[in-house]
Amino acid sequence: MTKYHIEKVSLTFYFIGALFFVVIGTLIVVGFIGPAEDAAEFDRVGGAVLGWITIIFFGSIMLFALGHLLRSNAEPVICMDASGFYDRRVCSKAIPWSEIRGVRIFKGKTLYTIPQRFVSLDVIDPESYLKKSIIHSIPGHRLFRNLYDEPGITISTAILDCSPQSLVMRIKRESNGAVEVST
Repeated sequence: MTKYHIEKVSLTFYFIGALFFVVIGTLIVVGFIGPAEDAAEFDRVGGAVLGWITIIFFGSIMLFALGHLLRSNAEPVICMDASGFYDRRVCSKAIPWSEIRGVRIFKGKTLYTIPQRFVSLDVIDPESYLKKSIIHSIPGHRLFRNLYDEPGITISTAILDCSPQSLVMRIKRESNGAVEVST
């Protein structure tokens, strides 16, 4: 059985980055950064709201990263064995190798300066394996998913302890060649 975990070094960078923005948000809320003393009331209130939004958003990222960093025996994110593939972030249940037609790496269309690489699983019926939650019912989530133009299940390796290439090769090896690797 092959298992992949969240990489603690990546989470440390997320934690430090989020901490930086929480400090900036706090400085905005207390008035150290932001509109001048003689600014309109609207500008001061808008600055405080922006500061609180920054604190809440990046504070939640900080708590997520800290929670994963403090867990010593974190469960694996991706598990593969002779029976199938399971990613606990996106899958509701394990996908048998017979249901996966192919796998490929693609470059995601992101707003970042460095395009992120994803692994796409071409699954016969992806909707039956995708995790259903409140987030997945939001119309914007489907729009975000459609940005990739991928018919199957999209797997991100951004904070995992593996590269997209090693994940694809491990899928091919664990499936005993049943899953076709596309380029």
